[in-house]
Amino acid sequence: ASDVYKRQALCGAPLQRLLGPSVLALAVGVYGRRRDVAANWKAVAATTAAGVGVGLYGTALLARAAGLPPAARLALLPRCITSPLAIAVCTSLGEDHAAAVALVVVTGVLGAAGGPSALTALGATKPLPRGLAMGAAAHGIGTAQMGSEPEAQPFAAIAMSLVGAASVVAASLPPTRAALRAVAGV
Repeated sequence: ASDVYKRQALCGAPLQRLLGPSVLALAVGVYGRRRDVAANWKAVAATTAAGVGVGLYGTALLARAAGLPPAARLALLPRCITSPLAIAVCTSLGEDHAAAVALVVVTGVLGAAGGPSALTALGATKPLPRGLAMGAAAHGIGTAQMGSEPEAQPFAAIAMSLVGAASVVAASLPPTRAALRAVAGV
């Protein structure tokens, strides 16, 4: 077992070393646009509320309507937040996180691949709505995709962070966790 662990650690180590610089790069971008973020706090707050509402509760409703098994409903819930936060949500819900992490990756890849063109088709051409939408819907992968739009990326980073944190809080508090389970029908 220790050989397997060593190989996994060896493979993951280079990627883990890139995480710090990646977070720092996002933080620098947000810091550089802090006045714009503060000036648009209402849009940021509304996006956070909508991101949690659609991301967790909307997903719960759709998964229930689709007739998915209870375990699949719960695994699908944190699809719009980063993997470490999805694990925290699954822990709060008492659900295994393996399927949830896979669904998080799929959501991010699909969001990064189709999100920018979908936003353009919907008429979202300004950096603020583009960044907020990508960060709230496609978490880290969508935020990374916004690197091609440097004016939008700080808003994506803010939305990704706030929607993720608020989703963990929603899944952690007993009343909102109970509401989430009720909407999911589990």
